[in-house]
Amino acid sequence: MATDQTTSATRSRFSWARMVGSLAVTVLLVAAVATGFLFGVAQLSAAQPLPGVTVAGVPVGSSERAAAEARLRAELPSLSAGKVVLVHGDQTETMQYSQIGRDYDYEAMLDRAVAFGRTGTPLELALDEIRALTRGHDIGVLGRYDRAAIEAAVAALAARFEVVATDASVERGPGGAFVVVPAIGGREVDRVALTDAIVRAVATTDPADVTIDVPVSSPQPEITTQEAESATSQAEAMTTSGLTLTTPDGKSAFKVSAANLRSWLAFTATADGGFRPTLATAAARAAVEKYAPKVKKAPKDATFLVGKGVAVGVVAGVDGQELDPDATLQAIESALQAPAGGSAPSVALAVSKVKPKLTTEDAEKTAPLMKPLGQKAPDGKRGWTVHYEVSERNFWSKNITIPARKLNGYVVEPGAVFKFWDAIGEVSTRTGYGAGGAIIRGHSQPTGALAGGICSCSTTLFNAAVRAGLEIIERHNHYYYITRYPVGLDATVSKTDSGGGQNMIFRNDTAYPIVIRSTASPGVVHFEIWGVPDGRTTTFATSAKSNYRRAGDTVEYTTALPPGAKKRIELPTDGFNVTVTRIVRGKDGAIIHKDSFYSHYAMVTGVLQVGKKAAEPTPAPTEPPIPTEPPVPTEPPPTGG
Repeated sequence: MATDQTTSATRSRFSWARMVGSLAVTVLLVAAVATGFLFGVAQLSAAQPLPGVTVAGVPVGSSERAAAEARLRAELPSLSAGKVVLVHGDQTETMQYSQIGRDYDYEAMLDRAVAFGRTGTPLELALDEIRALTRGHDIGVLGRYDRAAIEAAVAALAARFEVVATDASVERGPGGAFVVVPAIGGREVDRVALTDAIVRAVATTDPADVTIDVPVSSPQPEITTQEAESATSQAEAMTTSGLTLTTPDGKSAFKVSAANLRSWLAFTATADGGFRPTLATAAARAAVEKYAPKVKKAPKDATFLVGKGVAVGVVAGVDGQELDPDATLQAIESALQAPAGGSAPSVALAVSKVKPKLTTEDAEKTAPLMKPLGQKAPDGKRGWTVHYEVSERNFWSKNITIPARKLNGYVVEPGAVFKFWDAIGEVSTRTGYGAGGAIIRGHSQPTGALAGGICSCSTTLFNAAVRAGLEIIERHNHYYYITRYPVGLDATVSKTDSGGGQNMIFRNDTAYPIVIRSTASPGVVHFEIWGVPDGRTTTFATSAKSNYRRAGDTVEYTTALPPGAKKRIELPTDGFNVTVTRIVRGKDGAIIHKDSFYSHYAMVTGVLQVGKKAAEPTPAPTEPPIPTEPPVPTEPPPTGG
């Protein structure tokens, strides 16, 4: 009995275990089959969303990508059909969604749809696939926009919408009256804030239009209308009575009318933020500078009193003065801003001192050391002397003596350059010059040029300077050789109306001032260079004459002279080339200057005029003869010897 019960119990337990095992095997087989099926589905459609996947509610599962995108475009409401309305007061601007690239991000949404159920562990993949098949899975909406396009649209709107703040100003009206141009307030868009607001609005997936208030500030002008009106009132008060300008000594006065004074003014912002009238203008400066000649006084150099071979004293120099435009304008502005009780303010023209090139102090230091420079000339004198014939060719010596006397006492500071034309000043009939001899187109003209004959002055000074060992910068020989000058060491000068011509220029390359001393009387001119000897010596070597051309002579019969009378109008002058070499050595024997002065002298055929009886008149030609050379100008440039 007990054995039967035990056997029955054992058989029951075995049946139960077999049933449980069978069930477990069945479940595992079903799971394996399901997993294998789902894995196969996933592998077979790797480029397609899983069945049951939707995008914004639109089924895309098991669809090819292109078909899925087409379905989305067809069924989703458009995000690019709306607009952003920008509002400020009663002004509006419209920005279309399409203009800023607003739309669905189809690529990103489909990428997410395809990726669902394809990442994670096998169990996670299986669960995602089961979920999609049983309950479905929706991919949310993803939108996009072009921020650069938004920024460009905002910039374009701002350019149309903004107003630049404009300062008030003052202009001239009829009759020179001051007219205020009112200020204009500005309007400025906060571009960054507006861009951010638009981005926030279009970043949603709501397809509806949106309205945004444009963030605007109102910059104010720096110069207000009230400030301009106040400055105008001040300018009117400053100019109503006009102005009186006087020379520093009070001997001369000049009236400036209210109208002219108003034309001098301008208006300017001040450092403290104000706005006022000012005389710091080009018009005011130009007007004041017109008075410069009224106050100008040239300085006078100190001069040396010269005895026999030494400087025996000094005549004190005198300071000059010239207009100081800046100080004058400051004085005028101060006077105009001070109440004048209805009368025109009076202001003295401000001046500044002009020191002479050679001050008294410098002259007193130099005088005890000063002597004539250079070796003695063949006549035993220092410097150089030229003798000439007094005639119409030199305006009866005036064209030589006037510049020579003008240069007497002329000081050239150390390192300074002497230019002949600058040093002698104005050359005109007003200063005493007249017509004299000149070489024009290769022929002598007895009265062919203003100041003709002045070359006797320039040549004599050149020879004094070249023998003093000074640096020679410019020198020109005459067209043909003139016998009163040393061969190869003449120095012609000429000047044209346009400022061109020939000059004689040298530099004081000594350490002390030099003084030009001259004596001039009809028929003779003498120049010396005085300075502090530094031991320099000068030697000359003249080459043989080359390219020698012997001149001939001709006779010209003329009725301008009595029959048989003779007049020499051109001397026969031989032509040749020559070079003079100058060597200047210092006291140590070192060469300071080595110059080669080359001269090409033309050959000139002589002309002797002989008077004859007047011939019977002959009929005038039907056409005037063509001249073989242009006529001589009535006022040729000064030149000649």
